[in-house]
Order: sequence, then structure tokens, then C-alpha cells
Amino acid sequence: MLDAELPLVLGDFHQLQLVFMNLITNAQQAMFDHRGSGILTIGGEPRNGKVILTFADDGPGVAAENARRVFDPFFTTKAVGKGRGLGLSVCFAIVRDHGGVIRVSRGAAGGAVFTVELPVVPDALLQGEGGGASAGGRAPDEARAAAPGAAAEPAAAVAPLRPSGPRILIAESEPHVQDVLVELLGSLGYRADTAETGESALAKLRSQDYEALIADFEMPRLEGRTLLDILRSERPKLARRVLFLASDAARPQLVELASTSGNLLMGKPFRLEAMRDALHRLFPDSRNLRRPASR
Repeated sequence: MLDAELPLVLGDFHQLQLVFMNLITNAQQAMFDHRGSGILTIGGEPRNGKVILTFADDGPGVAAENARRVFDPFFTTKAVGKGRGLGLSVCFAIVRDHGGVIRVSRGAAGGAVFTVELPVVPDALLQGEGGGASAGGRAPDEARAAAPGAAAEPAAAVAPLRPSGPRILIAESEPHVQDVLVELLGSLGYRADTAETGESALAKLRSQDYEALIADFEMPRLEGRTLLDILRSERPKLARRVLFLASDAARPQLVELASTSGNLLMGKPFRLEAMRDALHRLFPDSRNLRRPASR
């Protein structure tokens, strides 16, 4: 049960909403796949200056050997084509950026229990807001306090969030890497498009406008050096905003290319923090990106 008097937390309403919706969706899918139905119990209470939220389902639970890996951006136990929602790795990054913690454990009767801890807004800050935020509703400014215990709007009434920032093409043949990038970019306010092959990447680059490109250096039928030469000839401005991904990023030839071209190079697997930092280097003003209202 949610405590009706939960204190406020300071955070981005839309990002936290995405985290909670993802935990609920994951639980629903796990229970449905396990036996076609189930019960999800959501609880919340204040404790030691934090708001503690729990999402407990009665599905199959998380195996002990996977408990430490579920938040890794390149780890999944789902079949290909399933679970394209916001990844737990991005949930982890969002909660951490809010000064909180997210973890998973096994429930007393089985099933998975995801716990989210978020710091309570200091009293001094609340007084400074002059009563602008309350436990029963959302403050006018997204940067102000949001109440996790407030009554949630019906899911059908909440429109999908539509990022409005720079448009980026992700040329990546690995589905899970592509999914992680799409969700991460969307959560940061970027508009993401995808291409799975070299041919489709070139077709999109020649027919549509993008402000940056994230590309696997070993893209099937389109090696990174060739791609860069084409961009320099056809899209010189875009050629300066390419982030290459490579499983062997320490290879001397790749390091030399990145150094001489001025493009960014990142190894796979990558840390979400490193990818966010790279995006901020491509778009220095991106820290100020704002997502449109959810209704």
C-alpha cells in the first residue's frame, strides 16, 4: 500500500514516470508469461529521509545468478522481439541521477521485488518554494518536487512522451544494443531513428535529415571508414557529428581514425554514463533539453 502522506521528492516527473511504468510493464509481462495472470503489489513509505517504493509481483522471480546483471545495458533474458520498453539499465541510470537507488530481490513467496529509494526534498527547499508543491499534486515546474504517492492518472489518459531534441540515426545491427540506445536517447529528449544494415543506413542518410549519427564501425556491408568518406562528400556537416561504436575500440587503426577525423569512438559494451557524456559533447546545449508535457 502507498502511504497517503508520502513526502515529496525532487525530480523530473516524466523520467520517473517512465521508470515506474517500465517496472509495472515488466512485472505484468513476467506474470503473464509465467502463468497467464498474477498480482502486482505497489507499496511506498518514508524511511530515514527517503521515499521507499516497492513493486512486488508473484511471477517467476529473478534467478540469483541474474540479480546482479539485470541492470546491465547488454543483459536480457527475454526472447528476441520481446521487451522493447525502457530497459532496466536506463531505469538504473535515471534513478541514480536522482540521487536514488534501485535494486531487485526475491519476494518471500517467490516473484520479484524491485525497490526504488529516492531522497526526500529538504524542508528548507520546500519553504523556499513558498508552498508551490503539495503532496496531492504536481508542482507547476518539472524541476520542482513531484509526489510519488499522489494518485496516478489512468494509463489510457497519459499520451506517449515525444522527444523534441536533435534527430539522431542509430546504425547498429545488434538488436539489443539498438534498443538500449533508442530508449536512452528518448529518455534524454533526443529523437532516434534506426538502421540495421549499411544499405538502409545510407538510404536514410541520403533521404532524411539527421543532426548526428551513432554507427557500428563494423556495420554489415558498410565499414566505418567508407561511411565517413561518403558523409564527407555528401553530408559534410553530419560527418563531424559521428560517434562510432566498436567492440575493439583500442585497435590502433580505429584510434588513429578517431584522432585524425575528430569523431568520437566508444567501445562495446559501453557504460550509459559514457554515452550520455558523448552526446553532451556532440550537443553541448543538450543538458537543457525538455520533454513535452505528458498530457
